[in-house]
Amino acid sequence: EPNYYEVLAAYQQYYLDHTFEKNADTHFFKHWVARVRPYVQPDGRIVMPTAVERREKEAQIHELQQSEARGGSQIDIWHYEGPVHHVNGEGSPMEPGFRHSNVYCHDRSHQNPQLLYCGTESGGLYKTVDGGQNWEYVTPGLIMGSVSAVRVKPSDDQVVILSAENDLYRSLDGGLTWQVIGQPSFVSQNISAWEIAFAPDNNDVVFAATSQGLFRSEDGGDNFLEILPNRCEAIAFKPGEPQIVYTLHFDSSVGFARFYKSTDGGLTFEQSNTGWFDSTMGDIDIQGGRLAVTEADPNRIYACLVGYQNSGSSVTTNGWVGTWVSYDAGATWSLPHGLIGTPYTDTHPNLMNFQGNDGDYSQIHYNTTMIASQLDADKILIGGLNLWQSNDAGATYEGVGGYIGGISNFHVDQQEYRIYKTSETTEEIWFSNDGGIGHSSDFMQSHDNLNRGLKAVNLWGYDQGWNEDMMVGGRYHNGNMAYHENYPEGEFLALGGGEAATGYVKYTDENRTMFSDIGGKILPESLADPVQGFGLGLSPNENYWNNASSRVMFDHEYFNVAWLGRDHKLYRSTNGGGSFAEFFSFGTDEANELYWMEQSYADPNHLYVQQVVGNSSTIWHSSDHGISWVEMNLPQNLRSISFTTSGSNPLEMWISYYDGNSGNKVFRTQDAGLNWENLTTETLNGMSPWAIAHQYGTDGGVYLAMLHGVVFYRNNSMTDWVSYSTGLPVGTEPLRIVPFVRDNVVRLATWNLGVWEAAAYETSELMAGFSAAYETFFCPGDEVHFVNHSVCSANATFAWSFPGAMPSTSTEPYPTVVYNEPGTYDVTFTVTDGDQSQTVTFSNYISNSAASGGAYAIGMYAGGELVARQLRLPYAVSASLLGILAILVCFGFRETHRPAARVPFRPKAPAVGFVRLFTSGGTLRGLCTVNALQLCTVSMGDTWQVFARQ
Repeated sequence: EPNYYEVLAAYQQYYLDHTFEKNADTHFFKHWVARVRPYVQPDGRIVMPTAVERREKEAQIHELQQSEARGGSQIDIWHYEGPVHHVNGEGSPMEPGFRHSNVYCHDRSHQNPQLLYCGTESGGLYKTVDGGQNWEYVTPGLIMGSVSAVRVKPSDDQVVILSAENDLYRSLDGGLTWQVIGQPSFVSQNISAWEIAFAPDNNDVVFAATSQGLFRSEDGGDNFLEILPNRCEAIAFKPGEPQIVYTLHFDSSVGFARFYKSTDGGLTFEQSNTGWFDSTMGDIDIQGGRLAVTEADPNRIYACLVGYQNSGSSVTTNGWVGTWVSYDAGATWSLPHGLIGTPYTDTHPNLMNFQGNDGDYSQIHYNTTMIASQLDADKILIGGLNLWQSNDAGATYEGVGGYIGGISNFHVDQQEYRIYKTSETTEEIWFSNDGGIGHSSDFMQSHDNLNRGLKAVNLWGYDQGWNEDMMVGGRYHNGNMAYHENYPEGEFLALGGGEAATGYVKYTDENRTMFSDIGGKILPESLADPVQGFGLGLSPNENYWNNASSRVMFDHEYFNVAWLGRDHKLYRSTNGGGSFAEFFSFGTDEANELYWMEQSYADPNHLYVQQVVGNSSTIWHSSDHGISWVEMNLPQNLRSISFTTSGSNPLEMWISYYDGNSGNKVFRTQDAGLNWENLTTETLNGMSPWAIAHQYGTDGGVYLAMLHGVVFYRNNSMTDWVSYSTGLPVGTEPLRIVPFVRDNVVRLATWNLGVWEAAAYETSELMAGFSAAYETFFCPGDEVHFVNHSVCSANATFAWSFPGAMPSTSTEPYPTVVYNEPGTYDVTFTVTDGDQSQTVTFSNYISNSAASGGAYAIGMYAGGELVARQLRLPYAVSASLLGILAILVCFGFRETHRPAARVPFRPKAPAVGFVRLFTSGGTLRGLCTVNALQLCTVSMGDTWQVFARQ
C-alpha cells in the first residue's frame, strides 16, 4: 500500500532533479492526490471508507446541522458565492466562458428535452429543467465527488442511476433522494461504471459496464448479475432491435479488448472479431475504447480503440489505435483509415494527443468519447484531448476544436458526447469536457456553453481583497478566476492559465492580482473592460495538496513590500512583486520547502513561516521583520498543519492538525510557542480540520473548517466549539476559510465546490490601521500613496494628518500626498465606524534618505498611456548615455507573463521623453529631452527619472 507522504516526497524530489513535464504519470498523480487526500492517516496510510462508513458520516453531519437548526437557525447560514458563471477575460468579446467545471458525464430525458443531469469530477450531480440555462445541485447531502456515469430512465425521468464513490446510486424522485443500489455481494466489489444503460424495450433491465466487468439487472438495479468478467468500457444497442447488445470486453489472455455481441438481450455474449484488431497489428495494450451506433444505418457499428504500445512492440501508437467499422451488426470489421501508429502526419493524425503528431502524451480512457450522426451514418465525432470529425466513416479525419481545429470558446479534454435525434431531419448534441457542458444543433459547427449554476469548481489556490471585494483563485483544469465587487453577482472572469495552486490579491486600491502562471493582472471594474497585465518577478511554492503552498504576502506596514517562500528560501520584494531578492535561507536543502506564512497585524515585525522537513512541519518565528528566526516548539510532530495569527497579540497563534487524532486537533499559544493550550474538545472527535482563521477585531474568535461540510467557531468567552454549518454540502473539502470584515462575512474556499459565504459569527470591533507604498521618498516632490488598512466596515469614515505634506489632511480612504522638503514625518489616522472611533499615529513613518551605493530601479507600464521609471545610478554617466537610456525608456519595455522575459512595447502614437535629474540631496539639476539634451554631468548616487507620454 502506498504511503501518501512518501509518494509526495518522492514526487517533489523527482522534479527537483528533473525539469517538469506534463505526462500521463503527472496526470494520474493529480487524480490520485484528489481522490485519496480526505482519507490519509497521520502515518501516511490511506484508508478508504466503505459505503456503510460514508452513510454513517453523512448521518453524523446531517444530525449536527439539524441540531444547529433546532437551536435557532431556521435558515441556511451558508450560501454559494461563486463562481456561478464565467465570462472570458482574455481580450475576447464578453461571452459565456468555457472554463468552469470539469463535467464527466450527462444524459437527457427522452420524455422532456429540457431535463438533463450532469455528473462532475469534484462536486456530485446537477440537474437542469430549462435546457441547461441553469443547473441545480442535487447531491449536497452525500459525500460524493466524481460521478463517472449517469443515465435517466427513458420511460420515467424521475428515475436516475449514477455511478460515484465506487457505488451505484438511484433516485426515484428526480434527484431529491438517493440510495445505493445492488445486493451486498455487488456493493462489496466497489463498482465504478464507465457506462450505464437501460434496455430500450424494457427499462427494468439495466446494464453497468465497469472496470470489474459487465453487470445486468432485471429489477431496475436492486440486484445485479455478472455477465462478463474483467473490464468493460462501453455498452450499446442495435437501433430498432434492442435484444441485440454490444460491448467492448478486455481479454486478459491476449492483452487487448474484443468486441462481444448478445442476441438475447444481454443474457449471454459471444465474440465477433472477424477483421478486428489482433496481435499481428502490433503488441498494444488496448484495455478498451468506445462504441457508437446510428439510426441512419442500424447495421453499422463504430468502435474506437485506444492504448499504448507494450515494450518491444514494432508499432508505436502513443495512445491512439484506430476506428474499426462494421456494416453487418458486428459480424465483420474493417479499419477504413488503414494505418496504425507513428509516424503521424496531417493525413494520419493521432486523435488522442495534443497536436495529432508523434507526441506521446494523451489522457486515454479519461478523455475518450465517440458519437455517430443519427442522420448521416458516415459522420462521426471522436474526442480525446481535442475533438475530431470524420465525414467518410473513419477513413479520414479533420480537427474540430481544442488544441487544434477552428471553433472558438471551446475547452480541451473531451469527456462525453451524446447525440439525440429530435426529428426526421434534425439532431442535437450534448457534450461535456474539462471546462463544462454544452449543446450543439449543427453537429458541432457551432455550440453554446451552458454552465451557469455548476458549483463543482476545483480551487487549488484562493485569495481575496481587504477594502474592495475581490476574489481570485487558480483552478484544476480551468485556469484562473477573478471577481470584483462591481461585477454582477456570481459573475467571474475566466483569466486563462494552466493548473496552478495560485492567486494573490494586493490589499490596496489598485485592483492588482497575481498568478504564477499568467503573471500580474489588474482587474477591470467592469466585465466588459479589458484586463491589464504587469510583471511578477517570482512565484512561490505551490502544490495541489493540503496545506502545502506558500503565498505572495503583502506587508502590513508598507504595501509594496511583498514576501514569498520559494524552495527553502524566503524572498522579499520592495516594488510590489516586480522583482524579488533572497532574504533568508532556512537551511540548504531545497526539498525542505517553505509553505504558509503569516505576518502579525498587531506588530508587523513579527513573521511566521511554516517549513516541511520529511513528514513533519515546523514553524519559524521572527520578531525583527525577518532578519533573524527562531524555531518554535510545536505541540505535535506532524506534517499537515494550518495556522492563523492574532490581530491584537503578535505572539498569539492558533494551529490545527489536519490528521490529528481525537483530543489533539487544535492548540493555541500566547507566547510564540513557549507554552501551548489544547483547545480540542470532544465536539471535534472524528473530524479533520482542514483550514483555520482568526477574525480580527474579535476576542480570540476562530473559525475551524472541517472536512465534509462542518465549520466550528470559538472565542475566548466560549468553553466549547459551536457548529456554524447549515447550508454547507456534506462533501465540502475546505481549502481556505477567510473573513471579509468589511462586509461582516466569512468565506470558505473549497477544493471541490467553489466559494461559500456566511454572515460572520460576530461583528468585529474597529481596529484602525494604514499602509503606504514605501518607507522612503527619494526626491522632494515625489508622491506617496497611502491606503486604509483598518478592520472596519464599508461605512467607515477617515481623517488623515500628514505634517509636512501637501495636502496635509485628507478624508479619502486612499490619499496621495507630496513631501516637498527632505525630512522624517509622522502620519496620524482616525477611523470612525458607527459609534466607534480610533486614532493611530505612526511615528517617523515616512522619510527622505540620501542615495546609497548600488543600482536601484522601479518602473511600471500602465495601460499604454504612461511609462515611468526611476533609477538610482551606481556610477556617473554622460548626458549622451543618459539620452540613449531615455530613448529606450520612451519606447519602453513591459513585463510579459514570463517573469524573466521582456518584449518591446511600441506606443500607439509617437512618444516624447524627458529626464529629470536630481542630486543625492534632492536638488533639481536639469531637464533633458530626447531631442535636445542639455549638457550636464550626472554623478554617482544621483537619481534620474524618465517619463514617456503618448
